[in-house]
Amino acid sequence: DFSASMYFRRIWYDDRLKYSNSLTDVLSIGFMVDNVWQPDIYFLNEKAGLFHKIAVPNILLQVSPDGRVILSTKYTLSLSCQFDLQLYPMDSQICNIEFGSYGYPTTDIILRWNSAAAVVLSDVAKSLPEYDVVKSTMHDCTTGYEVTGQYTCLRVSLHMRRKFNYYLIQVYIPSTLVVVLSWVSFWIDHHATPARITLSLLTVLTITTQSSSVTSGMPRVSYIKSIDVWLTGCLTFVFMALIEYAAVNVVQRKSGMLRTAEKWQRPKKLLSMANTMQMSQAQIHPGGEHCTGLHTQIRCIRHRLRAHKQPATRRGRVNFSNPPERSHKRANATQLAVLRAAAGAQHGGDTTVETEFQKASEAQVENNNQSDSKNGTENEIGVEGIPTTTTADREDEASDSRPTPEDLGWLFRHKDAIAHWLSLGCLCSKSPPPSGRTDAEFVDFLAKRIFPAAFLLFNTRRQALGFLLLLLLMYLLPESTASTAAPPDSPALNSTASGAQSYALTTLASSLLAPPYTSRVRPDLEKRVPVTVNISIHIVEVTATNEASMDFSTSMYFRRIWYDDRLTYNSSITNMLSIGFMVDKVWQPDIYFLNEKAGISHKITVPNILLQVSPEGRVILSTKYTLTLSCEFELELYPMDSQICSIIFGSFGYTTSDIILRWDAEAAVVLSEVAKSLPEYDVVKFTLQNCTSGYEVTGWFTCLSVNLHMRRKFNYYLIQVYIPSILVVVLSWVSFWIDHHATPARITLSLLTVLTVTTQSSSATGRSTLSALSKVSELKETYAITDFSGSGMPRVSYIKSIDIWLTGCLSFVFLALIEYAVVNVVQRKSAMLRTAERWQRPKKLLSVANAFKNANQLATSRAAAPSDADASQANETDHSKPESQKPRVASSSSNGTNSTSASNNNEGATESTGIIAENETSNERPAAEDLGWLFRHKASISHWLSLGKLCHTSQQPCVKSDAEFVDFLSKRIFPAAFLLFNTVYWAYYKSMQAAASNAVTK
Repeated sequence: DFSASMYFRRIWYDDRLKYSNSLTDVLSIGFMVDNVWQPDIYFLNEKAGLFHKIAVPNILLQVSPDGRVILSTKYTLSLSCQFDLQLYPMDSQICNIEFGSYGYPTTDIILRWNSAAAVVLSDVAKSLPEYDVVKSTMHDCTTGYEVTGQYTCLRVSLHMRRKFNYYLIQVYIPSTLVVVLSWVSFWIDHHATPARITLSLLTVLTITTQSSSVTSGMPRVSYIKSIDVWLTGCLTFVFMALIEYAAVNVVQRKSGMLRTAEKWQRPKKLLSMANTMQMSQAQIHPGGEHCTGLHTQIRCIRHRLRAHKQPATRRGRVNFSNPPERSHKRANATQLAVLRAAAGAQHGGDTTVETEFQKASEAQVENNNQSDSKNGTENEIGVEGIPTTTTADREDEASDSRPTPEDLGWLFRHKDAIAHWLSLGCLCSKSPPPSGRTDAEFVDFLAKRIFPAAFLLFNTRRQALGFLLLLLLMYLLPESTASTAAPPDSPALNSTASGAQSYALTTLASSLLAPPYTSRVRPDLEKRVPVTVNISIHIVEVTATNEASMDFSTSMYFRRIWYDDRLTYNSSITNMLSIGFMVDKVWQPDIYFLNEKAGISHKITVPNILLQVSPEGRVILSTKYTLTLSCEFELELYPMDSQICSIIFGSFGYTTSDIILRWDAEAAVVLSEVAKSLPEYDVVKFTLQNCTSGYEVTGWFTCLSVNLHMRRKFNYYLIQVYIPSILVVVLSWVSFWIDHHATPARITLSLLTVLTVTTQSSSATGRSTLSALSKVSELKETYAITDFSGSGMPRVSYIKSIDIWLTGCLSFVFLALIEYAVVNVVQRKSAMLRTAERWQRPKKLLSVANAFKNANQLATSRAAAPSDADASQANETDHSKPESQKPRVASSSSNGTNSTSASNNNEGATESTGIIAENETSNERPAAEDLGWLFRHKASISHWLSLGKLCHTSQQPCVKSDAEFVDFLSKRIFPAAFLLFNTVYWAYYKSMQAAASNAVTK
């Protein structure tokens, strides 16, 4: 609706008021307005009105000598207007002021626009705080009714264009800044998890709050508004910025898992390299001792390095003039690094393993590169019997530093080309080349380009369409002053009743209502038969429904028809006698509304009363009311519910022996087009009932009721409640993709989603509504109307459909918070088990050392004492061959002994290596049996939930750590459970809605 203050001027001629102009040219008699006939004009779309009386009644009444009467009064009216908000806030509206005669048909009164100044808009009225009135147009809206005839009506349409600057400053620019603010996280280091999560989450909550504040004062229309599209788009962009960091975190963790998988296999590679060294030729210490065992071999190689030192040249460089010696030294350096790493692996030192293995890899790569550049070939066997790495081996070693791009998808395999293309081929000289960008940084790199481009495209398409429509409306509705010229066929207001006829009608009415007629006695009392009153209701609109106070408001024409034999007259004078001004002198049924909570009888410009008497004594009484009526809403299915609200009325003081109410056979109930479609409901049909009831003390009383069957429009709740709550629930799942070590980020995310759903639940069930009867504060004093407006939903004892939904969403986001508590407990329990394992490592290391010692002693004893068979074979060969070949035999025997010793050493080393590997494996992670059945079978569970997906490096089912395994399960269980909840919820309540709708339509 809208409110307007106006001076309402009526001009007509009354020959009975002619006088001589010798005394005055204009006679001002405003104080005698009640004694002058005036047209019974009322406003058809009036919801409430005020006639100004400060400091005296604001009435101008002038009579000219020629009988020209000018009547002007000041009113403030609240008028209904059907706003079309699809383009809001870039919309234009057309609001009407409709008025006509209430009791006089076109045979008595015809309204015409004044040709001189039909409608005048003041400068204040042309520019409202929110609208600009671009023009006004005038129309004739004369309509006819089957029962009472045709009635004159005029309409002025105000074409208003909404001012956009307010919304640009208060809504569009702030929301744009919030969206841009969400992009700041792309420039923050992806390791700063709390900062990025807090930034992204607060921008989501800011847009949500802004959307709620914008839509709080809007009607619950079922269609989508322009501002809804904008705010939903902004919410989508800030939500996707949060999802982007989840993707960054997943890529980062995936790369970390690939690196971790390589690190778990490094001890095996180191031990195999150590075994290869032990299987090589015997390393003789410069002092003559055998270099058996890892630590002894390390000392041997150190002596060799010191023996091969060369004097330094200028700039501190070492000059190796002899290539064999230089190659020999590189081999010794490689051996030393590998053996140190193997020794560290035996003692469970992960940091040492990483450092020494890296040194070994670098030394081997340098050795092979220099050998290749010198000799042009790749040697399969290196210097001093140490195998060198092939090209495939070097590729494997290089993959240890970072995972292969093929493991992360097509996008990452081509990230260098994509980054180069998105940078327009220009690489910053200070920034690293694209090949140095990690996968997580590459995701942020893409987001920095894609998000602004997508938001610019969203703005361009939407704003261009909106402004084109706005410009089109501006051209269709050019800004100009209000139209004052009346249409060609617009006549001026005129009274068609002559003075003589008017006097005859007044005399007839007075004679009919003269004694013995009295309004205190009902008709047909002497006959002892009840009076039959036919009822007809024309519902203009249903202005408001309020679930909190359990009521609804409606404006209607309430028509009653009965026969009174005492009012019959001769039809030679008139066929219908309109005597609305004498309504107090005519008997009328004492009808009241049983479920009325408040109501007004409209009195602008005069009391809206139609009273017609036909010659046969047929009386038609019609009045306009705006009522607030109680309605017992059944909200179990809210907001997918259908309601039945009733208008119940009956006789208050007359029993059924005196009055019987019946529905009019021709037009019992008429619903206007406005009344059929409310902002929140659709009136699908109405039914008529007889509710006559009896009381023990007073008897039976007649009663009728009309039931309005209304179905609630669901689209508003889908846009404002269900979709945002789904997004918040999905938002809470982002924490499953964030590293479980980022405690502040995950707690903040989960806790704020819980608070968001809680706030949303409060706003969805706690809205404020304003009664249509309290639009103008002075009306409460004038008509003693109580404001029955309530806030929120009623405190019903049963559970509503929306309660189930919001409680389910709250449960999911709350369980997402509990899930991280479980992750934290599992993580701490695993840490405690690892700590317990570390306390037992000294004993295991001692057993490993004893095993190595025994193996070395066994190998030494076997090398010192060869077997009998070998000795006899050596003697026979000595005697049978010449002297020149004996040294070769001795050398061969010596070589055989060394070979046997090496093989024995290999066996002992292999046995020791198996012990070390078992101990290292047992020390890596705590026993899964300590954490329950679920963790004992997590390998098979993760394989099954991954649909058989294999790890990228080991070709085995992906086995996570215990804390990551809980997140792994949550990523599958929570979406599946929420999908199941949605399926059950919508299937059940949609079937219930269909059943309720069928019951209403039937």
